[in-house]
This record gives sequence, C-alpha cells and structure tokens, in this order.
Amino acid sequence: MAKYFSPKRTDETIALTFDFKNVIASSETIVDANWLVEVVDGVDNTPNSTMVIGSEGISGTQVTQLIGSGVDGVVYRMVCKIITDAGPQTIAGIGLLVIDNEKNE
Repeated sequence: MAKYFSPKRTDETIALTFDFKNVIASSETIVDANWLVEVVDGVDNTPNSTMVIGSEGISGTQVTQLIGSGVDGVVYRMVCKIITDAGPQTIAGIGLLVIDNEKNE
C-alpha cells in the first residue's frame, strides 16, 4: 500500500492519513499503530523525532498523524505500521512526502 502525499512547507503542520479499508477484513480492528519517518532523498538526521507530533489517531480503518517541520527539498518516506486483532496481523502503509517551501508562493 503506497501513496504520494501533497507537498508541505516546513512551517506547516498537517495531518496525514492512511486508510487500511482495502487491506483488512471488515471484521478486523486496528489495535495499535506506529509512524516512522525516513529520509529517501536529501539530508535530515532526526526526521522521526522532529516531524512526528503527538500520538496517532485511530478511527475505524484510518490512522492519522500530525506531521510538522522537515527540511526544504528533502523527500521523506512516511511509514504507518498497524497491528490488527486478527492473528495479530501487521500491515504497513507507505507514502512519500516532499518538503517544498516554494509551494503556494
């Protein structure tokens, strides 16, 4: 499960969401989630500790996380790993996020 998020500026805080409705059974429940931020292209030595704000929110099949800061021009891989009550089953959602300070100028 991969997606591309719209670019964000370093001064924005945005909510990113993964919806797992197409990969878990209707009878399954998400019992835990964890977000990880990794650098794909560019340099940022502490992306996870500086970009992930607070705890994730789980609502049905959706998991949302507030994301802030980042380094201009860096491409990040946003990984959301969930655990469901089936098995337990572990599934990861992966998306790319670009920090672009020229966006909307």
